[in-house]
Amino acid sequence: MRISFTFQSEKPYIDLPISYNYLVQSVIYRNLKSELATFLHEEGFHLGKRKFTLFVFSRLMGQSQFLRESKKIRFFGPIRLMLASPFEPFIRGISQIILKKGIYFAEERLQVTKLEDIPKLRTDQESVQVMTLSPVVAYSTLLKPEGGKYTLYFTPKEWDYIRILTENLIRKGKIIYGEETSFNPLQIRPVGRFKQEVVLYKGTVVKGHSGGFILEGDPRLIDIALDAGLGSKNSMGFGFVYPRAEEISSTHEWR
Repeated sequence: MRISFTFQSEKPYIDLPISYNYLVQSVIYRNLKSELATFLHEEGFHLGKRKFTLFVFSRLMGQSQFLRESKKIRFFGPIRLMLASPFEPFIRGISQIILKKGIYFAEERLQVTKLEDIPKLRTDQESVQVMTLSPVVAYSTLLKPEGGKYTLYFTPKEWDYIRILTENLIRKGKIIYGEETSFNPLQIRPVGRFKQEVVLYKGTVVKGHSGGFILEGDPRLIDIALDAGLGSKNSMGFGFVYPRAEEISSTHEWR
């Protein structure tokens, strides 16, 4: 299930940090019922030793200006945020609370001026071209020879990038449909040029890529990519993808 919020500040503009993922994620958790917020943050959905929160959000979209001296982004006028999850109580719950209360970004109150349900694809659609509305992340955690761990981020040109995206979708599918569920093959093909995005999340560097993909195969896995995100770190604001055939206006590029 996918929804789109449009927010408006009472002031002419609002300034936010360049890397605002944690700020947006915090807004989401603060506007959930306490039991649900605790469950998603502390427990989540498990498959083996892996934990999934099963929600994803886009970058903030709207007219903006990069403020070089303060290293912030200034948004003018309406700001749009898209949110998705296959877990309907999550979407319904947060929609009701935000519609009633509005939200606070950096101590600035924003009122909801528009809330839209985004229609699902046809359930039999086996091929869709998508574009990223937040960078897609694929990584492995490896051991250093001298001890300790480090994170290796992959690019869309590497086989491991596609492998990780595919395996990640299948794991999400088994959480949603049951561990014994089998899926038809899925192909993920990068399309066109990609841009590497480097985002600072709570002091940690995260590397993802923005661009386009063609998803071909099991329609259930395609739905999961749209509703739960493509790749890793979805609940941190990475991996939101959107069908290219559906129009969306955005004058803000991820920085």
